[in-house]
Amino acid sequence: MINRFLYQVSCSQKGRMRGNHLQETCLRDKRLKSEDLLNRRSQNHPTQKGFTLVEVMVALTVVAVTLPALLFLLSQQVDGTAYLRDRSVAQWVAADRVAEVRLAVAKQQRASEGVIAGESERAGRTWYWRSEIQETPVPGFMRLTVTVTSEEDEGDAALYTLDAFLNAEGSNAAR
Repeated sequence: MINRFLYQVSCSQKGRMRGNHLQETCLRDKRLKSEDLLNRRSQNHPTQKGFTLVEVMVALTVVAVTLPALLFLLSQQVDGTAYLRDRSVAQWVAADRVAEVRLAVAKQQRASEGVIAGESERAGRTWYWRSEIQETPVPGFMRLTVTVTSEEDEGDAALYTLDAFLNAEGSNAAR
């Protein structure tokens, strides 16, 4: 009962009520009150550090949902990069073939119709090309179409197709 009374009365009131003798008691009571407060806080908020099981499970769920999506995007980027590299090399193969045909026409002074297929080594791979020379409605001009694939099978989709126009008499024009 006395303890309750001491907690309810402030230290300045106790000094007036009982004299200066109780100032030490007042200081001791303040210390007790602050210790009680610390004990109450530690009971409400444990001092253990770390994550709760629920927090860990939520974090793992987030990782489990996002990681496959990120891996899928990464694989698409790698596939896209490989396709662009293949397409660039196929463009070089087609341009080389057009240059070869133009040189051959310049030497022979005449282009002949027909289809020629072959292969070329570029960037450590074998590339398959098919060139076709056709007559055009314009007299004296021939159309050269070069199609490049990465596989020998003709059913494979062409990586690159290049059209050029040749003067059947030896001088060249390109589109």
